[in-house]
Amino acid sequence: MILNKLITKNYVLELAKSTGRIVIRKGDRIVMAEAEQNGKLLSEFDSYKNIFSDESDIKTSGSVDGVRVNADNYKKVFYKKLYKCKLSFSFQDQEALYGFGSHEEGVGNLRGKYRELYQQNLKACIPYFYSTNGYGCLFNANCFMEFHDDAHGSYVWLDAAEELDYYIICGDGFDQVTAGYRYLTGSVPMLPKWAFGYCQSKERYVDAEELMQVVEEYRRREIPLDLIILDWQSWPMDGGWGQKTFDPKRFPNPEKMLEEIHNENVKFMISIWPIMTGDCENQKEMKKEGCMLGNQSTYNAFSKKARDLYWKQANEGLFQKGVDAWWCDCTEPFENDWYGSIKPEPFERVNLNTQIAKIYRGRSDQRIFSDAL
Repeated sequence: MILNKLITKNYVLELAKSTGRIVIRKGDRIVMAEAEQNGKLLSEFDSYKNIFSDESDIKTSGSVDGVRVNADNYKKVFYKKLYKCKLSFSFQDQEALYGFGSHEEGVGNLRGKYRELYQQNLKACIPYFYSTNGYGCLFNANCFMEFHDDAHGSYVWLDAAEELDYYIICGDGFDQVTAGYRYLTGSVPMLPKWAFGYCQSKERYVDAEELMQVVEEYRRREIPLDLIILDWQSWPMDGGWGQKTFDPKRFPNPEKMLEEIHNENVKFMISIWPIMTGDCENQKEMKKEGCMLGNQSTYNAFSKKARDLYWKQANEGLFQKGVDAWWCDCTEPFENDWYGSIKPEPFERVNLNTQIAKIYRGRSDQRIFSDAL
């Protein structure tokens, strides 16, 4: 086996030219090792994108998680060659793994576990894990992923990628590895002090009067309060879902309401959605500028033009009124499992949610992929 070596002050990276296997050592200790056999597997397939017609049948439905809009009548056209990818690891016996975002199972150490990585109401995914052996692994992938450390092996599987692209970050402990992660992805500014205080939220407040009564009651009882959150349906109730303006009937003077909240030394957060319905003004403007995905209801967050227009709407309709913070709700705009009286099994949830999303953002299993990615 021919090895190429990259030698740094603290580490030696060994690359097997015949297999592409990577092993990183620090002195006599193995820091990270990919599997010796079949460590990297790529399976090529033809991918397609969906082209939606202006005459597509738009269907609106509702669940406990809000309004959803889907479209029929689209055709598939060839996009490019993509790959199903598998990267296998040889983890050390005492090695613990953490990361891949926030999930509802409440699992800490991922050793011996399996995890699906897709965005959903109860899942916030980050394609990165940290090892107590002194490294982190960040995947530059914009597709459905799975992590395995179980009877099937120890690997990360990618559903539809242009290439197997990942970064290995080495360091002495969590702080150094995290510093490397921040170097790659950018630094996150420290939140303001009030964001670490008590934040009051409920399903929603129906109007400005109820909102102010809650703030005043906290102050009357001398209970600390730093932030109050106005969840969904702040928009005009007769004007469509997701409009980024206050309902003039229930919140007739938002500037005054926010001034009174601020006078009580309380900040204000509002939830905003990527979905717009009912031919509201925001939706009409997005459609006119070609900034919607195929269902003509979800704005195309992969487009800079659409992102700029979305912020323009949020700024003019809400932020300039005195809003302090955003709750970017519904980051899973194509969820499809909040229906029925019984929660679907995990494998059913994966299929339901990823398949509906792939109609608009790509469907690798049926050889369809979106140019938005």
